[in-house]
Amino acid sequence: MMHFINNIFSIFKNLTIAEKLIFFILLLSSLFLVFVEVITFSSIYNLFSDDIENTNSFIIEKIYDYFGDLFVNKKDFFIALFTLSLLSKNFILLFHQFASNKFVYTLYANSSSKLLNSYFTKNLYDFLKKNKSEYLKNIIKETYHVYVGIINSLMNLILELIYL
Repeated sequence: MMHFINNIFSIFKNLTIAEKLIFFILLLSSLFLVFVEVITFSSIYNLFSDDIENTNSFIIEKIYDYFGDLFVNKKDFFIALFTLSLLSKNFILLFHQFASNKFVYTLYANSSSKLLNSYFTKNLYDFLKKNKSEYLKNIIKETYHVYVGIINSLMNLILELIYL
Protein backbone atom coordinates (compact mmCIF):
# COMPACT_ATOMS: atom_id res chain seq x y z
CA MET A 1 0.00 0.00 0.00
CA MET A 2 2.79 2.41 0.85
CA HIS A 3 4.43 1.62 -2.49
CA PHE A 4 1.21 2.60 -4.26
CA ILE A 5 0.97 5.88 -2.33
CA ASN A 6 4.62 6.67 -3.05
CA ASN A 7 3.98 6.06 -6.76
CA ILE A 8 1.03 8.45 -6.68
CA PHE A 9 3.13 11.13 -4.97
CA SER A 10 5.90 10.61 -7.50
CA ILE A 11 3.39 11.29 -10.30
CA PHE A 12 2.40 14.55 -8.61
CA LYS A 13 6.05 15.49 -8.08
CA ASN A 14 6.61 15.24 -11.83
CA LEU A 15 3.83 17.72 -12.61
CA THR A 16 4.83 21.21 -13.66
CA ILE A 17 3.81 24.22 -11.61
CA ALA A 18 1.08 25.08 -14.12
CA GLU A 19 -0.34 21.55 -13.90
CA LYS A 20 -0.27 21.67 -10.11
CA LEU A 21 -2.07 25.02 -10.27
CA ILE A 22 -4.75 23.56 -12.54
CA PHE A 23 -5.17 20.65 -10.12
CA PHE A 24 -5.55 23.11 -7.24
CA ILE A 25 -8.11 25.16 -9.21
CA LEU A 26 -10.08 21.97 -9.86
CA LEU A 27 -10.11 21.28 -6.13
CA LEU A 28 -11.29 24.83 -5.43
CA SER A 29 -14.07 24.48 -7.97
CA SER A 30 -15.10 21.31 -6.13
CA LEU A 31 -15.31 23.27 -2.89
CA PHE A 32 -17.35 25.95 -4.63
CA LEU A 33 -19.70 23.24 -5.92
CA VAL A 34 -20.25 22.09 -2.34
CA PHE A 35 -21.00 25.67 -1.31
CA VAL A 36 -23.58 26.05 -4.09
CA GLU A 37 -25.11 22.71 -3.10
CA VAL A 38 -25.55 23.97 0.47
CA ILE A 39 -27.28 27.08 -0.83
CA THR A 40 -29.53 24.98 -3.08
CA PHE A 41 -30.59 22.63 -0.29
CA SER A 42 -31.07 25.50 2.14
CA SER A 43 -33.30 27.34 -0.30
CA ILE A 44 -35.35 24.17 -0.90
CA TYR A 45 -35.75 23.65 2.84
CA ASN A 46 -36.74 27.25 3.44
CA LEU A 47 -39.08 27.26 0.44
CA PHE A 48 -41.07 24.29 1.71
CA SER A 49 -40.92 25.02 5.44
CA ASP A 50 -44.01 26.27 7.26
CA ASP A 51 -42.28 29.26 8.84
CA ILE A 52 -40.74 31.02 5.85
CA GLU A 53 -39.87 34.16 7.83
CA ASN A 54 -37.56 32.26 10.19
CA THR A 55 -34.59 30.89 8.27
CA ASN A 56 -32.00 28.72 9.98
CA SER A 57 -29.14 29.26 7.58
CA PHE A 58 -26.55 31.95 8.17
CA ILE A 59 -25.59 31.97 4.50
CA ILE A 60 -29.19 32.38 3.32
CA GLU A 61 -29.75 35.24 5.78
CA LYS A 62 -26.67 37.09 4.54
CA ILE A 63 -27.75 36.64 0.91
CA TYR A 64 -31.26 37.83 1.78
CA ASP A 65 -29.90 40.88 3.61
CA TYR A 66 -27.98 41.81 0.49
CA PHE A 67 -30.56 41.02 -2.22
CA GLY A 68 -33.83 40.96 -0.25
CA ASP A 69 -34.94 44.42 -1.40
CA LEU A 70 -35.28 43.16 -4.98
CA PHE A 71 -38.11 40.77 -4.09
CA VAL A 72 -41.68 41.29 -2.94
CA ASN A 73 -41.57 38.57 -0.31
CA LYS A 74 -39.25 35.88 0.98
CA LYS A 75 -40.93 33.11 -0.97
CA ASP A 76 -40.04 34.83 -4.25
CA PHE A 77 -36.50 35.23 -2.99
CA PHE A 78 -36.21 31.50 -2.21
CA ILE A 79 -37.61 30.55 -5.63
CA ALA A 80 -35.10 32.83 -7.35
CA LEU A 81 -32.26 31.60 -5.13
CA PHE A 82 -33.15 27.97 -5.80
CA THR A 83 -33.30 28.56 -9.56
CA LEU A 84 -30.08 30.56 -9.66
CA SER A 85 -28.18 28.12 -7.47
CA LEU A 86 -29.37 25.13 -9.49
CA LEU A 87 -28.38 26.75 -12.78
CA SER A 88 -25.01 27.91 -11.48
CA LYS A 89 -24.31 24.47 -9.98
CA ASN A 90 -24.95 22.82 -13.33
CA PHE A 91 -22.73 25.28 -15.21
CA ILE A 92 -19.95 24.94 -12.65
CA LEU A 93 -20.26 21.15 -12.77
CA LEU A 94 -20.08 21.26 -16.57
CA PHE A 95 -16.94 23.42 -16.40
CA HIS A 96 -15.44 21.18 -13.74
CA GLN A 97 -16.01 18.00 -15.76
CA PHE A 98 -14.62 19.57 -18.93
CA ALA A 99 -11.56 21.01 -17.18
CA SER A 100 -10.94 17.78 -15.25
CA ASN A 101 -11.12 15.60 -18.35
CA LYS A 102 -8.96 18.01 -20.34
CA PHE A 103 -6.40 18.07 -17.55
CA VAL A 104 -6.18 14.28 -17.28
CA TYR A 105 -6.07 13.65 -21.01
CA THR A 106 -3.44 16.37 -21.50
CA LEU A 107 -1.29 14.68 -18.87
CA TYR A 108 -1.84 11.38 -20.66
CA ALA A 109 -0.85 12.84 -24.04
CA ASN A 110 2.24 14.59 -22.62
CA SER A 111 3.36 11.45 -20.81
CA SER A 112 2.91 9.30 -23.92
CA SER A 113 4.86 11.83 -25.94
CA LYS A 114 7.72 11.86 -23.41
CA LEU A 115 7.81 8.08 -23.38
CA LEU A 116 7.86 7.93 -27.18
CA ASN A 117 10.70 10.46 -27.31
CA SER A 118 12.65 8.43 -24.77
CA TYR A 119 12.27 5.39 -27.00
CA PHE A 120 13.51 7.40 -29.99
CA THR A 121 16.65 8.39 -28.11
CA LYS A 122 17.52 4.78 -27.26
CA ASN A 123 20.32 2.99 -29.01
CA LEU A 124 18.99 1.37 -32.21
CA TYR A 125 20.39 -2.02 -31.28
CA ASP A 126 18.66 -1.94 -27.87
CA PHE A 127 15.48 -0.68 -29.49
CA LEU A 128 15.34 -3.55 -31.98
CA LYS A 129 15.98 -6.19 -29.30
CA LYS A 130 12.57 -5.62 -27.77
CA ASN A 131 9.27 -6.39 -29.45
CA LYS A 132 7.58 -3.33 -30.96
CA SER A 133 4.23 -4.32 -29.46
CA GLU A 134 5.80 -3.90 -26.01
CA TYR A 135 6.69 -0.30 -26.86
CA LEU A 136 3.21 0.38 -28.21
CA LYS A 137 1.60 -1.16 -25.14
CA ASN A 138 3.68 1.06 -22.88
CA ILE A 139 2.98 4.20 -24.88
CA ILE A 140 -0.74 3.65 -25.34
CA LYS A 141 -2.13 1.37 -22.65
CA GLU A 142 0.13 1.81 -19.64
CA THR A 143 0.13 5.61 -19.70
CA TYR A 144 -3.64 5.50 -20.23
CA HIS A 145 -4.05 3.33 -17.14
CA VAL A 146 -1.86 5.60 -15.06
CA TYR A 147 -3.43 8.92 -15.98
CA VAL A 148 -6.98 8.17 -17.01
CA GLY A 149 -7.46 5.18 -14.74
CA ILE A 150 -5.61 6.20 -11.59
CA ILE A 151 -5.36 10.00 -11.63
CA ASN A 152 -8.93 10.52 -12.84
CA SER A 153 -10.21 8.06 -10.24
CA LEU A 154 -8.23 9.80 -7.50
CA MET A 155 -9.62 13.16 -8.56
CA ASN A 156 -13.15 11.74 -8.38
CA LEU A 157 -12.38 10.22 -4.97
CA ILE A 158 -11.14 13.59 -3.68
CA LEU A 159 -14.26 15.24 -5.06
CA GLU A 160 -16.51 12.74 -3.31
CA LEU A 161 -14.59 13.17 -0.05
CA ILE A 162 -15.08 16.92 -0.31
CA TYR A 163 -18.82 16.36 -0.76
CA LEU A 164 -18.92 14.41 2.50
